[in-house]
Amino acid sequence: MTDLSVFSNLATIGGRALYSGISLLVLKQQGISSLQFQSLREISAGNVHIAENSQLCYYNTLNWTQLFRTANQKVLIRNNRGHKDCSRDRMVCDSLCADTGCWGPGPDQCLTCRYFSRGRTCVNSCHLHEGICHEKRRREKSKGMKRSMYKYQALISGSVPDPCKDFRRSPQKSLSLSGSDKGGVPSPEIREYANGSVCVECDAQCDRADEESLTCNGPGPENCIKCLHFKDGPNCVEKCPDGLQGANSFIFKYAEANNECHPCHANCTQGCIGPRLQDCIGWMDRTPLIAAGVIGGLFMVVIMVLTAAVSMRRKNIKKKRALRRFLETELVEPLTPSGTAPNQAQLRILKETELKRVKILGSGAFGTVYRGIWVPEGETVKIPVAIKILNEATGPKANVEFMDEALIMASMEHPHLVRLLGVCLSPTIQLVTQLMPHGCLLDYVHEHKDNIGSQLLLNWCVQIAKGMMYLEERRLVHRDLAARNVLVKSPNHIKITDFGLARLLDVNEKEYNADGGKVSSDRNSYKFHGH
Repeated sequence: MTDLSVFSNLATIGGRALYSGISLLVLKQQGISSLQFQSLREISAGNVHIAENSQLCYYNTLNWTQLFRTANQKVLIRNNRGHKDCSRDRMVCDSLCADTGCWGPGPDQCLTCRYFSRGRTCVNSCHLHEGICHEKRRREKSKGMKRSMYKYQALISGSVPDPCKDFRRSPQKSLSLSGSDKGGVPSPEIREYANGSVCVECDAQCDRADEESLTCNGPGPENCIKCLHFKDGPNCVEKCPDGLQGANSFIFKYAEANNECHPCHANCTQGCIGPRLQDCIGWMDRTPLIAAGVIGGLFMVVIMVLTAAVSMRRKNIKKKRALRRFLETELVEPLTPSGTAPNQAQLRILKETELKRVKILGSGAFGTVYRGIWVPEGETVKIPVAIKILNEATGPKANVEFMDEALIMASMEHPHLVRLLGVCLSPTIQLVTQLMPHGCLLDYVHEHKDNIGSQLLLNWCVQIAKGMMYLEERRLVHRDLAARNVLVKSPNHIKITDFGLARLLDVNEKEYNADGGKVSSDRNSYKFHGH
């Protein structure tokens, strides 16, 4: 063993357990030529005794007091190799070492450096503006890499080849400055900054500047003059954050054309290529699915609308058929030999549960009229009807006679006569007829008097005359024809109501009260007694 390099990483001798007051003792080591305590910076307690080492050099160059913590510590050196013999064999400190001495040969054994230090090695200057190679920096031109990174390896024997020769490309990553154990030489492309007298390499994310320009002005990625890859805020980064865990959520950013990182849209969850919501990677991937979903949704909406329309149409058709079945006369028998239609008078006897009165429309000589709803038993259709409740004062009438007269009224089928749909034999007799939407002619004339012309009046007169002529042909006299007893289905279509109602009076009554006077009920003489 020619040195004590096994202790090269020893930085402090604490001196907690002393041998005769000595904390460092090197005695009678005849094969040792240097101590090589290159990391030792302090001897906290105890003395130093170095003696009887016939081959030991460099010991006499050291300023031992610089290592002592207290003033009462001492150094005893005797009977080692002489200074002249060491100088003759060139076993002296390197020129880059300061006057404080060294532990052995080479710039990495200096106690302190004369100029600058790079790791454990003393150097003339830091690589502020250029790497070790002074030739123009080589660049990687392959796609996806901005710069080429080079490395070289010192030989195990200690001979360091020219770093500008035979270096290999490493396109995947750059070599950080670590320095070889023997020479402490950095990668030929690494740039540094000077922290006092210490050379510190710039961060790996700093882009190497051109010659005569600084690459960085401090440690860390935030002190780069220019970034090698991307810049995220003040820091240089290898890539923009993509799913980095933040304080409240994951962070996603994208790179602009100037290689600066900017936040993605707040709703992006898988990264992005721009600031908009449409630039989100997940959004772009889902675009075909969203389009398909929208189209499918629209298709379903159209199907639902068509289904609803068809259902409503079928319901309306069913309702119209039901209304036609209940409101219109259907010829179910063949014509008689005479060619005239047979008497198909049908009088429905309705249950009180089938009728629902809504509101009063008015009252007359025979009772009160309600607007109501008729729901035939076993059906779902709701038919708007007029419900006439006869006054009890109209006199008693046998059921058979009443039904005969009601059957005659139900047999009256004419476009200008309101048809009797049915009778409800509740405690008070209820007649159910068609409901005319515009009410009676008297109220209609009062309401639209400014819009009624002679042509409309003449049309009404013709329709009333046709209805009355039909009643005359059926040998039925109305006995109370008035505007209040004419109902308006539409402005061009009116119908006569309450025909034959007076015949439901008691057979012994010769006259009945009507609005404006009394009417005689004699079949051969119809007289009106005005008041």
